[in-house]
Formats: sequence, C-alpha cells, structure tokens
Amino acid sequence: KETLRMNLGEKPNLTPKYKLCTYSHYVVISETVALASVIGRNKAKKSKGVEAVYVKPRKWTELHPPLSLGDRYAYVTATGRSRKVAKKNAINAATKIKFIISYPV
Repeated sequence: KETLRMNLGEKPNLTPKYKLCTYSHYVVISETVALASVIGRNKAKKSKGVEAVYVKPRKWTELHPPLSLGDRYAYVTATGRSRKVAKKNAINAATKIKFIISYPV
C-alpha cells in the first residue's frame, strides 16, 4: 500500500503497525550423517509465537557440518514482545525438530 503511494507521488505512512520482535533460529548438524527422517515439524509450528518453520533436506540426504550459509538444514522464525521472548520462542520450537539419522554415510 505504501509503495503504491510512493509511486503515485504521495507521502507514505511510515508509522509501524506492529511492535513485535522477531528471531530466527537455525538448525545445523555437527557430524556427517545420512538423514533417515525428520520429526517434530508440526509440533514446532504449533509452538508459541512461531511464524514460520522450514526444513530443507529430504529423506536419505547426506548432511554435514556447515561450510556455508546453505548448510543450515532448518529454521524457525518466532515473535515475542521483547527480543528475549522472541529468541526463547524460536529456540523452544527448534528443539522440537529432530533429525533421525543413519550411520554410516
């Protein structure tokens, strides 16, 4: 809406509508393993303050410790009234995501 106003030469309303803090917590793996399955995604989605849950790898994908930003295998984005609460909500939800692994790769 505000972008449209700017393009029409009008002054946009830049007053924030919401005052929520947001925090994203990423899930990585500490060793090279084969992924058998992922559980807890729905529990994480239903956790307090959670806005988004994303799990990247599919079954039987080889996972390894992070070498780049692309090696983050899942994330949870949550909100809260303060930064501390948003972080707590995201970490709490992320702990519900479990990678069931198979050895060796």
